[in-house]
Amino acid sequence: MTDVATATRRGGTATTRGSYPRESGSTPDAATTFPYYWRVRTRLPERFGQRCRVLCRGAMNSCVVEFEDGVFVCTSRWYVRRAP
Repeated sequence: MTDVATATRRGGTATTRGSYPRESGSTPDAATTFPYYWRVRTRLPERFGQRCRVLCRGAMNSCVVEFEDGVFVCTSRWYVRRAP
């Protein structure tokens, strides 16, 4: 049984990853969807300055980052910063 069916069967609401309630007609912009940016040139220099979001944080100061084009990277949390 899928997680969606299990959540619905238990009386909860089923949502998919990345979905959230929002007002009708409003679309989230890049600043709210991707609040971080890639700040290093030594690893993935072509990504320098690109917006991203942190999906999860792990042990030893690591995190999983998703870029706007859908690429996932497991990296150090020192490599991303909050966008101004």
